[in-house]
Amino acid sequence: MPKKEKYHFNITYDRKELKKHISALAYREARRVNGPIYDVLITELLEDGLTYTAKHFQIEINTEDEYLRENVIRDRLKENPTLLFDIYDKCRIAEKMALLPNYEGLHKTFNLLHQIILTLQTPQNLKYDWLLQDILQIVTRIGEKLGPKSKLADQPLCHIYFSYAKLLSDRFGRHKTSIKYYDMAMKLSVDRNWLAEVRYLKKESCSKITQEVARKKAKSLLEMGRLSMSTDMDRALSFHRKALLILSEGGLAGNRADIICTLLTSAESYVDEKHYRLAHKILEDVENELKLLAPNKYDPMMSLRLALSKAISILNLGDEKESMRYFLKALELSRQLGRKEHEAKAMLNLGKLQELSNQKSWAKASFRKAIQFYSAAGDIKNYRRSTYVLADTMCHSLFPLILDLIKDSQQFCHRYMLRRWKNQMQPFWYCGTMAKLYDAKDDIKCLLHEDVASEFGPALVEI
Repeated sequence: MPKKEKYHFNITYDRKELKKHISALAYREARRVNGPIYDVLITELLEDGLTYTAKHFQIEINTEDEYLRENVIRDRLKENPTLLFDIYDKCRIAEKMALLPNYEGLHKTFNLLHQIILTLQTPQNLKYDWLLQDILQIVTRIGEKLGPKSKLADQPLCHIYFSYAKLLSDRFGRHKTSIKYYDMAMKLSVDRNWLAEVRYLKKESCSKITQEVARKKAKSLLEMGRLSMSTDMDRALSFHRKALLILSEGGLAGNRADIICTLLTSAESYVDEKHYRLAHKILEDVENELKLLAPNKYDPMMSLRLALSKAISILNLGDEKESMRYFLKALELSRQLGRKEHEAKAMLNLGKLQELSNQKSWAKASFRKAIQFYSAAGDIKNYRRSTYVLADTMCHSLFPLILDLIKDSQQFCHRYMLRRWKNQMQPFWYCGTMAKLYDAKDDIKCLLHEDVASEFGPALVEI
């Protein structure tokens, strides 16, 4: 049997020499496997001198940790490696392009950043909407600073500003700030044939980005007008006029539906402020525009809003017969469309018309239907308004009978019943006919000053 021999080898190696033969990419991949991945990616960015991206990556990591602790989110970005590395690679290349001399790569920077935004706007990535908001804010800030230095970046910048403006107006209600970015997007897209993103297209039409920006800006202006209507009507109507001007500049044919809705909003505002002649004039323009509207863009709500506003304005202008026709049309449309709030508003104003026509019982029925809806909907303001007009109608119905009681009452029970009725009707006493009696020197004045508590509470007795 051959004898086994043992050999000993002394192996030495130079670490520096060995490291030269290791691929940097392979080293980074190995480091990513060992993790933690967020720390590794920030280290890579710092090694490449990309300090701006590294700083914002760290901010987003801290934000994610905070949201996770507070149960705002459930999923971390690192749980979706494909999306994480896609965002990381594009951000890394975007900053490298921005650092090229003479801003040669700036258009590539904004193209890459726009691609990140589009990726996060897809339905499968909606759970990362917090990240989309932060990235839009950061990218918009970069665009404001560096965008003017490269004309080739106009198109992606236009879409970025548009997306950020939509976020501000639709998500946060910051309409005043959103208009600034709508204007910036519009300025970049003027005289350009750029199409809007697919998600903004309506049905099968191909809208230009200028048309979409105009529509969204007009919508924000209308919302600002609605919010300021109660405090400053002139300012609110100026917003409406600006919205109409913007839509008209975008083309009457393409924006006719939006123009009609804007006119209806203005008319409704005039009706609320009791400027009925101005409202009626605007509503006549709406009727003319509706005749020219394409059938595929017609919305039955337009006819409902038109009929209801026109009925109220005509009623207050004195044409009761024509007003009744529009009220009945509004009721029919509201029931077909299931719009209870419009039906209740129509019933409330129809009751006022019936009261003027001396149809007291029908008026009471209309008021009660309006009260039922507002009570179910929890609309306290309109519930109280409907209750008041019902009580006022009942008060005027009872008044002739009460005068007869005053003349004939000689016994205590009759006088007590009269006092009780007076206390029940106190909220509506100093208005209308009773106010005139109170101001005049009359024997009934002593009853007005008596303070006899009703043992039955403030409930009204239906007659």
